[in-house]
Amino acid sequence: MDKLKTKGERNISLTERDDDILLFLWRWKVVSTAGIAARFFPNGSKMSTYRRLNKLRHHKYIKLEDVKWSCKYAWKLSKKGYVYIWKQLPTQTDKSRGYNGEFPRHDFLASAFHIGGWITEMPDGAGVVSEQSIRRQEPQTLPWWVPKTDFHNPDGYWYFNNGEQECIVALEVELSVKPTEKYKSFRSFYNSMENINYCIWVVKNRAFAKRIFNILDESGSSLSCKHQFLLTKDVDKFNWGSEIILGSKKGMIFSDFLRSLGQNIPRTSDAHVQGLCMVEAGLSRGKTSTYKHHKKRKKIN
Repeated sequence: MDKLKTKGERNISLTERDDDILLFLWRWKVVSTAGIAARFFPNGSKMSTYRRLNKLRHHKYIKLEDVKWSCKYAWKLSKKGYVYIWKQLPTQTDKSRGYNGEFPRHDFLASAFHIGGWITEMPDGAGVVSEQSIRRQEPQTLPWWVPKTDFHNPDGYWYFNNGEQECIVALEVELSVKPTEKYKSFRSFYNSMENINYCIWVVKNRAFAKRIFNILDESGSSLSCKHQFLLTKDVDKFNWGSEIILGSKKGMIFSDFLRSLGQNIPRTSDAHVQGLCMVEAGLSRGKTSTYKHHKKRKKIN
């Protein structure tokens, strides 16, 4: 816990929950009020969450970022907040120095989609590792299943173990077009990483998806390709309720795809409502589906 006194202001005492929020923002970079409310204030309203976050902002531990999605503003760690939680990070080395993402709009959508329906609770036999953790933590502090490579870091990994087999899924969120040679390097990376079973791409339109897919799927057989594509506009609106528009799982709802990998994944309806917690923008009580459905949300089995 920490106390701070700013000139002309009362002290603020940081609670254990405040510490957890700051660490969460370090790991996921940019998160909505609704996402933090679902995670850390399950019995409170989004307005009470906002008041606490605004107090942390007022004392310069966090700040608001314009992410330019349906959720216009979201929260990120400030330099002061990062310095405060430095000693609580998994490692304190030169590699772990840093916290600020270069592209908040990308980082917000990537984090919102990555954690999605697991915002309140991680199901048994599953795991996630964020891009920030991959980038900033020493390899020995990461879960054993995280692929060990210096060649490329995706926007994160999902892990599934249904008791019979394990599955690793990578995430790539692409908001801008890269040169063809860059996607060829991605193709080489994913072809060489046999322990990565699937890669989920979130891209801005179908033409972009097809262009990347054609470069990645050198065999010409979509059924054998591990790459699956969703659209940013769908993820912004539906999160895990989005449909896969290209790949061997084309036509599947994303949460149903996850359920095919592990039995303890939330059903589509539950994941859709919980996933909205990460992308929804509203701060006013009673005006958003997150608030309306709050008491109806079930914990993940």
